[in-house]
Amino acid sequence: MKKVIIFIIVLFLFFQIYESKGNSESQKIKEISYTKSTYGVIITEICVDLKTGTAKEYENPNARKGGNPMTSDKIPSEQFKTYKIKNIENYEDKFKHSGVLRWKKEYKSNIFGVPEWSLVIKFENGNKKIVGGNKQPRNFDKVFDLLTEYD
Repeated sequence: MKKVIIFIIVLFLFFQIYESKGNSESQKIKEISYTKSTYGVIITEICVDLKTGTAKEYENPNARKGGNPMTSDKIPSEQFKTYKIKNIENYEDKFKHSGVLRWKKEYKSNIFGVPEWSLVIKFENGNKKIVGGNKQPRNFDKVFDLLTEYD
């Protein structure tokens, strides 16, 4: 009897883990944010809003001087450039098919002082955050190109 109960518990946990990993493929993406920073100072930030079909991009003019901002909420909204996303109807499918949802959570190295990047994918009921340094997943450039597909 104990073996049956343990088997049922293990089976239940397995399906919970399987569902939580598979759900991101089927969940609707609301927003995607990409941030690149060095020594804590934001260099670039891109926010893609799939509901409005727009992308906001920020390039820090003071990044080489070590100037602020250090967090996304410190970027004045007027410093973002806003763009319409090309082919918004297909955007989410192209993003999901890029393989980004299967990326590891971390691509860090032990080298100090290299620019760091983060990608946050916001779903209707949760987020996936991926971070890295000078290491990147194999198709990183393809995903970055998708993030900057503006009209």
